[in-house]
Amino acid sequence: INSPLPLINFFIFMFWFPFLICLLGVRYRDLYQLIPIILQLTFLLSPILYLKENLGKLIWIINLNPLYLIIGQLRDSIIGVEINYFNYLYTFLFNILGLIISLLYFRKLKDLIPFLLWEEFKEKIYLNFRYYFFNIFSSLIPRVFCGYVWAKFSKMIF
Repeated sequence: INSPLPLINFFIFMFWFPFLICLLGVRYRDLYQLIPIILQLTFLLSPILYLKENLGKLIWIINLNPLYLIIGQLRDSIIGVEINYFNYLYTFLFNILGLIISLLYFRKLKDLIPFLLWEEFKEKIYLNFRYYFFNIFSSLIPRVFCGYVWAKFSKMIF
């Protein structure tokens, strides 16, 4: 590795970005349904498995993708490509800003997180209980009742 800065950028990014997504996911529950779609689009727009020159006129999209900037810099540092410290500094400042935002958002939400998680947990328990109650007991109660009726009926006949 030519410089440890891309590795530091990668580790900082891998701390604050999932942390922020988790905090947003606790607050806005529907975000978890969008994450697979966003990840697939990000993967397809990241020229990690193909050459960025193949994008042609759309090469400007690369600069909007922070994941590519961080992974591309790490890849370039490992391969031994010439280091551009301005880009490293730019992503480092971006990561520090993201880290500060995620920690400030955590400070704002830290008192609400147990309540929000409990509400989600309570809702899932209620839905699971309702599902199991109606599916199991709705089929169990007629069987028990039919068995009771059959037992009474068989005593009367035999």
